[in-house]
Amino acid sequence: MGAAGQRVRFGAAGRIGTIAASLAAAAALLLPSTALAATTEIGSAQGTVDCTNTGLSGVNTVQVTSSGDSYTVPAGGTSITSWTIAAGTDTGPVGLEVWRLSTLASDPPFTYSLVGSTPTQTLVANSVNTFTTAITVEAGDLIGLRLDGPAVCETQILNPDLTPNNAVSAGFSFGAAPNPGDKATMFVFQSFQLNVAASVDITIINPPPPPPVPTSADQCKHGGWQGLTDTKGTLFKNQGDCVSFVATGGTNLAG
Repeated sequence: MGAAGQRVRFGAAGRIGTIAASLAAAAALLLPSTALAATTEIGSAQGTVDCTNTGLSGVNTVQVTSSGDSYTVPAGGTSITSWTIAAGTDTGPVGLEVWRLSTLASDPPFTYSLVGSTPTQTLVANSVNTFTTAITVEAGDLIGLRLDGPAVCETQILNPDLTPNNAVSAGFSFGAAPNPGDKATMFVFQSFQLNVAASVDITIINPPPPPPVPTSADQCKHGGWQGLTDTKGTLFKNQGDCVSFVATGGTNLAG
């Protein structure tokens, strides 16, 4: 009932406009975010080292920093589906490792926890070797290698830069193969680039469209303003805010 006991009625157009605005707003809010899938490659499997020193075995490695090819899982990265390494005359065995830098203040610098790894594989000599896998990852994770065979040089596991480069560095730890969640504090050496690449699945989430913009004052009434925005996507704070926006042709923005 309105003032002085009189009943207030709304015309059919007003009721339809209000209902339409409410339904449109509800539909917009209920629309799920759309996800686009893509795949990208990180790292570089282009070994160039060939010498007779077989080096050490039983080594865990991670590409701490890189220049050019990124060894870091990008934003939206969800899983690593395959990895690649170029073999020389030595055949490993070697496996992929994925590491995550520790953010705990109590951990020493360059402490990483193992996100996941693959079984070590015997490589085909003088060939590019690719293996499928499934390791769940997050943005910022880094790829590395587990070396059960010689670390250098015949396997071409490491690519020392010809020119020292502080922007390229790899971390090394020695001992048994770690399990997921195990931590390792790496010894970091400059001018080393690991000979490994990985394919990463990426999910790109697109947000749902914003609620509709009102075109009549009736759309603002009976709570309709709660599902409407101005032309900049800002929600109205009350009915009057919404009506003012319509009455001024969009000049008075929400807020």
